[in-house]
Amino acid sequence: QTLGPYTQVGPAGIVFDVFRPDQADPMRHDLLIVSIRNPMHLRVVVLFLAAIVTGCASLVSPQPSTLGSHSGALFSDAAACRDGLASDAQGSSGELDLLGLKILNWNIKKGLQAGWQADLAELSRDKDLVLMQEAGLEEQLPEANQFMQHWSFAPGYRSGSQLTGVMTLSSIAPLIQCNLVSMEPWLNTPKATSITQYAVKDSDETLLVANIHAVNFTMGLKAFRSQIEAMQSILAMHSGPLILSGDFNTWSSKRLRLLTEVTAELAMQPIGFQDDQRTRTFNYAIDHIFVRGLNLVSASATAVQSSDHNPMTAEFSR
Repeated sequence: QTLGPYTQVGPAGIVFDVFRPDQADPMRHDLLIVSIRNPMHLRVVVLFLAAIVTGCASLVSPQPSTLGSHSGALFSDAAACRDGLASDAQGSSGELDLLGLKILNWNIKKGLQAGWQADLAELSRDKDLVLMQEAGLEEQLPEANQFMQHWSFAPGYRSGSQLTGVMTLSSIAPLIQCNLVSMEPWLNTPKATSITQYAVKDSDETLLVANIHAVNFTMGLKAFRSQIEAMQSILAMHSGPLILSGDFNTWSSKRLRLLTEVTAELAMQPIGFQDDQRTRTFNYAIDHIFVRGLNLVSASATAVQSSDHNPMTAEFSR
């Protein structure tokens, strides 16, 4: 879809001409009326127009071989993922040591800004898990990180030849990988969630890790809630330790409250940062890490110039 110039400004707000071709009508145009009388609506308009300018596009269905470097089972909907969660670590080729587990979370802005490869290599040097949003296969991210042996990719946007989504790099292969897709109501473009499960050293438990890029451009909470609750339905089936991390787009008090309620129901705790350099939108931090069954040793959020999001790192013990 393409957003044309506004056609008029009136009491209802700004009226845009939106070119949205489909099979039935290749020349289909719709009128999009955006009210800016409500300050919250203005926030969404600003974010929405920014996305149009950056050229987000369509949902894709890549071949399974482009979704991971491992042989773990792959599921593509919440119901199948809930049924497919491994009850134990049988068949695992490795184990994560939760005594000193180190992770990195970073939205890398599609690798568009200079220096992201060098920053990624430095930030992930001693990490066991690296969770990225707006990661692209075309940038060959797994090759850019020499410290990670395995990768799991959940596709989202395609813009031109570039395919991006969420990617989890790991020092061991996951037991399973679940890829979920939620749609932006205004843009009709996808946001991805990846859930991976790992064997744990000296334990019968497994670690479940969720990596999310949340729905952004909505007036209300319906689409955001749907994405968060689909993920919650899977995490709720797991009795062991949990990590939930990503770009949640919590740019309002209502979004943050919903996320806080959902994670509390899962008995998860948000990690705090002494020098909190996390990226903010409308003064709300939009990137978060939540955990259950792990003790925080240290955490940092570092300012960088190589993305519009600042990376978060954390170390845990049991």
